[in-house]
Amino acid sequence: MQAKIKKTMEKEDDYKISFIGGAATAEGRQLDVKIRDTEKRIGEYWAQVGYTLTPLEISPRLYKNVEKAYEDDPQNSVQKLNVRLEGFNYGDLPESLQENKYTDPYQVNKGIIYDLLPAGTYVDENSIQLGTWTTGHAVTSDLRFEKDKDYTVEFDRDWEGSGRTMMIVRFTAPENTGTKLYRQWIKAYNRSGWKMNYTLYNPYTNIADRGRTAVNTVGYVHQDENTIWDGNYVSDEEGKVSEAYRHFLL
Repeated sequence: MQAKIKKTMEKEDDYKISFIGGAATAEGRQLDVKIRDTEKRIGEYWAQVGYTLTPLEISPRLYKNVEKAYEDDPQNSVQKLNVRLEGFNYGDLPESLQENKYTDPYQVNKGIIYDLLPAGTYVDENSIQLGTWTTGHAVTSDLRFEKDKDYTVEFDRDWEGSGRTMMIVRFTAPENTGTKLYRQWIKAYNRSGWKMNYTLYNPYTNIADRGRTAVNTVGYVHQDENTIWDGNYVSDEEGKVSEAYRHFLL
C-alpha cells in the first residue's frame, strides 16, 4: 500500500490529490456506480472526489407519546389511553467505531423517570412495563425489568402544590446474563436506553371539565455516576429535579 501511495503522489497530473490514503469508512462512486469495497482502491487516484463530514457525537433523547386512539370503558366511566416513554443516548457513529471502549461510557442503566400526569387522570400501577430499549412499541418481555426489584413506583398526589400527580419511577437495569443483555449499546440502532409503557385513565367527569386531550411531559435524571447523560438542565442536588424543569412542568 505504501508503494502505491508513493507512486500516486509522484504523479504530475491534476488527480494526485484525489485518492484514499488510508483506511476509512467510505462509499465510492464511479460513473454513478457504487463501489462498496473502497479499501481495494487505496492508493489509486479518482477522477472526482466528494465527501461529507458527519460529527461523531452521542446525545440524549427523551420521547413521550400518548396514542390518539383510546379505549372507552362506559361501565367504569373512563377512557383508557396507552402511553409510551423512551429515553436513550443516541450516537452518530459508524459501526466501525461502535466499540465497547467508545460506547460503554454512554450506556443508560440507572435513573429516575419523572412523569407529571395530566390533571384529573390516574395510572394503574399494574399496567406499567419498563425495560431495556428495543425497537417497536412494546417493552420486550425478555428484557423487561422486575417491579420492586429493578424498579419502584411512587405517586406524589399533590406535587409541589400543583394539584397534579407526579409519577416517579426509579430503576436500575439488571446485570447481563448469558442470554439476556439488559445493559448494552445496540449497534444496529446506535443507542442505549430504556422504554416504559403504561395505561392512563381519564374519567368522564374529568373529560367534561378538561376535555379528552391528555397532554403532559416527562423528565429523566441520570443516576449512574460511571456513565454519561448530557441532560439539558442542571440540578443543584443530585437526584433532584431542577428549578427550571419544575416550572416547565407546572
